[in-house]
Amino acid sequence: MLGRRKSITKHGRQVSEIDDLGKESSKESTVFVVLGTTLLWFGWFGFNAGSALAASGQSVLALINTNIATAAAMLTFYVLERFSGKKSSVIGLCVGAVCGLVGITPACGYVPIYASGIIGAFSSIATFTFYKCMEKCPYKPDDRLGVFGCHGVSGITGSILIGFFAEKEVGATLNGIFQSGGGHLLGVQIAGVCCTFIWSVVVTFILLLIINAVGLYKVIDEENEKDNDDFDEQAVFIPDIEQMIAKHSSAKAKELELAPHKSHPNSMKVEGDFDTINQNNDKMGTAVQLMFEEKRENENLP
Repeated sequence: MLGRRKSITKHGRQVSEIDDLGKESSKESTVFVVLGTTLLWFGWFGFNAGSALAASGQSVLALINTNIATAAAMLTFYVLERFSGKKSSVIGLCVGAVCGLVGITPACGYVPIYASGIIGAFSSIATFTFYKCMEKCPYKPDDRLGVFGCHGVSGITGSILIGFFAEKEVGATLNGIFQSGGGHLLGVQIAGVCCTFIWSVVVTFILLLIINAVGLYKVIDEENEKDNDDFDEQAVFIPDIEQMIAKHSSAKAKELELAPHKSHPNSMKVEGDFDTINQNNDKMGTAVQLMFEEKRENENLP
């Protein structure tokens, strides 16, 4: 029987756990996080620059601002991690990049290029500060993916900073404070953020009431949430691909060490390795699916 586990969180997400025996289990894949961030960064150009609905100067400005803000936010998060007394991490760089993407989105077509780096940096600072405050807060919301920290806090930061950096010459309707436009636009942006926050809370609460009323709401068991909530809720088995690759590569290396006189021209080909991994993955997934079906029949589950 497993002992009590201690959750380890970073940037608002549960990244690993340590049980009573001191064994740590990872809750995230660095490879997949980097891959996802890369796809986000590339895809973000599409709707930021594409929002101009034309190949115009404003669309080019939005694209450049998006890239600069993201790079600035990523580097800022790296520096903040270094000065916080902890080692900087690849995951932290990815979190910073997402902060920059979100923070610059509302402002990408309305601020000059120099302002995009400032907005990206402040988005990372705001999100990093939010996470630090949450670590000391006795109430910790269930936000394993850090959605509100990245998207919420950074989005609010970028929206408010429009009131400081907006410039008519690049496409904005009104000038911001730093362009001698006064505080009117800043007030409009703050009011918009407040209305959006209230709308989101109210609509979310109503939807939760509806979901609860029709019986779709279900509290996930704590142990299942920690161990394998994908399988418990959806009968989906998610293997640790990185461990499978490492194990398979080690077996291949050991085979070559034990039989140096044999020629294995194709034994270490990536295609062959991944074919074997995929076959093993299919077998494991099928076995677990059969176990789930048998368990459901024995317990008379729907």
